[in-house]
Amino acid sequence: MSETFSPAANEHFNFPVKMGVFDFTPSKLLLETVQIFDRFFHDMESQRKLWRRTYQGNVVNAFHPDDRRGIFVAAMTAIKEGTTFRYRVRVRPGGSGGKGEWLWVNLVGDHETVGKGVERFYVSFSDASGTIKTERELSRKERLLKIASLNSSTLYFVYDMPSRTATTIMHPKSFPPFPKVLENFPESLFETTKMPDNDRESFREMLRKIEGGADEATCDVQMRRRDRMEWMRMKLINSFDENGNPTETIGYVERCDALKHAEKVLANERAMIASLSKHIFLAVAFNVTRDTYLDTLPPTLANIPDVDEGSELFREAIEAEPEIAHQKPATRNVLFASARTAIDPRIRKKIFRDFSHAGLLRLFHEDKRELRMEYQRMVDCHVMWVETRLVMLPDPATGDVLAFFYTRDITRNKQWEEILSLTLAQSSDFISLVDAKACTVTYRSVSDEWQKLFPDLALDVPFTGDKIAEKIKDTLGITPPPLAEQIRTVTAAIDKTGSFVTMYEYTDKETGKTRRKQLSYCWLSKAHHDILQVQQDITLSYEREQKHTADLRRAVEAAEASNRAKTDFVSRISHDIRTPIGAIQNLVTFAREDINDPEKISRDLDRIESSSSFLLSLINDVLDLSKINSGKITLSPTPCSFNDFVKDIVNMLEPMCSPKDISARVRFEETDIPLLLLDKIRVKQVLMNIISNAVKYTLNGGEVEFSAGADMMPDGRIMTKFIVSDNGIGMSEEFQRHMFEDFSQEHDNPARVAGTIGTGLGLAIVKSLIDLMGGTIAVESERGMGSTFIITLPFESAGHISHDDAGSDEDNVSIPLNLHVLLVEDNEINVEIAARILDDFNVTHEHAGNGRQAVDLFGSRPEGTYDAILMDMQMPILSGMGATRQIRAMDRRDAKSIPIIAMTADAFEESMKKARDAGVNEYITKPIDPKTLHRILKKMTTKNGKTQKKYSIKYD
Repeated sequence: MSETFSPAANEHFNFPVKMGVFDFTPSKLLLETVQIFDRFFHDMESQRKLWRRTYQGNVVNAFHPDDRRGIFVAAMTAIKEGTTFRYRVRVRPGGSGGKGEWLWVNLVGDHETVGKGVERFYVSFSDASGTIKTERELSRKERLLKIASLNSSTLYFVYDMPSRTATTIMHPKSFPPFPKVLENFPESLFETTKMPDNDRESFREMLRKIEGGADEATCDVQMRRRDRMEWMRMKLINSFDENGNPTETIGYVERCDALKHAEKVLANERAMIASLSKHIFLAVAFNVTRDTYLDTLPPTLANIPDVDEGSELFREAIEAEPEIAHQKPATRNVLFASARTAIDPRIRKKIFRDFSHAGLLRLFHEDKRELRMEYQRMVDCHVMWVETRLVMLPDPATGDVLAFFYTRDITRNKQWEEILSLTLAQSSDFISLVDAKACTVTYRSVSDEWQKLFPDLALDVPFTGDKIAEKIKDTLGITPPPLAEQIRTVTAAIDKTGSFVTMYEYTDKETGKTRRKQLSYCWLSKAHHDILQVQQDITLSYEREQKHTADLRRAVEAAEASNRAKTDFVSRISHDIRTPIGAIQNLVTFAREDINDPEKISRDLDRIESSSSFLLSLINDVLDLSKINSGKITLSPTPCSFNDFVKDIVNMLEPMCSPKDISARVRFEETDIPLLLLDKIRVKQVLMNIISNAVKYTLNGGEVEFSAGADMMPDGRIMTKFIVSDNGIGMSEEFQRHMFEDFSQEHDNPARVAGTIGTGLGLAIVKSLIDLMGGTIAVESERGMGSTFIITLPFESAGHISHDDAGSDEDNVSIPLNLHVLLVEDNEINVEIAARILDDFNVTHEHAGNGRQAVDLFGSRPEGTYDAILMDMQMPILSGMGATRQIRAMDRRDAKSIPIIAMTADAFEESMKKARDAGVNEYITKPIDPKTLHRILKKMTTKNGKTQKKYSIKYD
């Protein structure tokens, strides 16, 4: 094509720039030249003719061979997408055949269609060599920066405020694993790094400053790195546009554990000066690098006058450290104030040499950054021991060396050391040094007693082994091993364990008693030259130890005997419990077989009743014995008429004797003594136990006699005496020595009736209760001749009562009660038993299976529905104690007044107390005794003013 184009185009491009117009023909892969302006050739240091020869009508031929294919692709892409043509090529001055370096040229231009299959490009040329060089240099620097960053300890990220996203842009190898992108920043960062709560608030405060437009903000926080927390320093930096609005936020994270530790140590030392004001009398902090003091305690130390440079002390200081002459006056004055009071010249020299400005710098560079020194000072005309401690640290912020001095009074400590040394010397026979190489002994301290035994023993004079051996043999009568042999034994032991202790004994010639001495050895110093030898008299401590060992042996034997007794107890009680249970199980089987034989089934039921009564008696005895042995049993004395009490016992005697046709004799005359303060239950338990034994071990047709009496004593108390005699089988003298022990029974008594059962605990309980009441029990017995028990019990007086007030009503279970109660019980069998007993009393009831049902039933019924509540204590869902508390807390009148009677198998006093504290009025132990239940229901409902009636209303 020709190198001319339309006048408009020629006018448009007619200015001195590098421009060209080309026609692109895809079918021929040609980029033919329409026009290239002269300015291009001038800048390329070439001529038009030379270029024509080079590109031969196709300008592509003038470009570097590696760039030719790419220019066609760029042209096709621009035509297809309708975009601006852009490409970078290499051109050599003078064309492709010229010489010199290839130059980079940027081609940029628009295009239009000018014919079929022809697209015209209007292209500008610009030199890109400088840009390429700059880009390469920038790329090189970026690579270097990346390598340096990856091997540093700093992580970089970009924070995008609108999306609250942090993107890591550089993650060093040494930094802990960190997500590439963190959305919901900073909450995601908190969870990822397990940052503590207080540090999270510091981080949020930093973020608020940045989002508020601050140039930068910093905070120190803790982050979890692998398996431990590390301190990290976070910094955010804002970039702003021309309007001052943040455009980009760059952040970096670097570890600062070491810095934090240094800051903490420095802060502790700075705080110590103030905190130790009560424990030290001098503290100073210096900036060693700047030769200034930071703080002093007391503050007046900073106001001391300048040192007289003509004084003897100044000359002494310069001699120790010449650089003191150039030290700043303020710090030098403090140095001289400290050194002036030191008594020992050698200590003053050390203070001048080491604690001056030059000395401190020398110590720091020698890595001697902590020193301690003890010495004596003269303070207010008094000599005192002090300890000066020096600590030097670099300031993390400035790098300056800081020095902290603390001087404290250790006079008392030194006095205690002297006291300890004197005490050791006084409590020892001697203290000596054994020269392990020279085989000599030098005594440094000898007690008066040992000096009396060895009057020629001089202090601080080395003695040979032979001379010592002769003195010991002549004085104590024993021959020690040769000293060299002793030293070998001792050194081998203390090299292995650090110390060695041995003992020897001899007979005191004056008293004839055996004396025991202990020798202790250890190295005096790390040089392992001298052995410290200390001898002490251990005669008394040895005797005490032997006595203690004997006491321990007896205690062990007692414990073993106790364990054997416990094992024996478990064995016996297991046998005694299993026996009636086995009988009951067998008899129940027999009863089922004898169901149609009234006589046999009656006999079976009698035996079941007998076995169950024995089992209950055994359990009660075990519980009583347990409470007695643990010290938990207590007496509950109440006023009682002696005459009435004895009548109660007599009334029970006849029914016990009748079945065996035993004659019951009573010797008792009523007295006019005052009321007694006694625990009726426990006294009755003692007497009935003795009486029941008398009846049990007296053969049919025999005799049992009971007598009672009481007399006033001079101190106002009343002494009662009870005697129970029988003509039964009696006891042997041997058994009488063990009769009050647990489970004691004389099974080998030939007169004992076969099948007679007993727990063997009754007399043990009797003896314990009598001892508890301050009484006595005596026994007279002989096999085959019967037994007599004599019991005396003292009681306090409770005053007089009239004859009309005496006596008590017997319970009559045949009297109908006409009540309606709430029965709370979870055991079906117990419910059936209780219901049957209540039916016999003409008492209707509603049943609740647990404490929650009881509370709901009581709360849902009208006030006054129930006359009483029978409450089991141990139930699921809600216990009886919990149900009682909730009922008592209800806002209704009968909740406070209704009688609540506990029914439980737990017979311990502690449980009864807890139940009463919860609001229970009375306490019945299982199995339920109908008489007891009848009496309590009658008493409680009458006391609460209830009208006894027969309930006919049934609730759904």
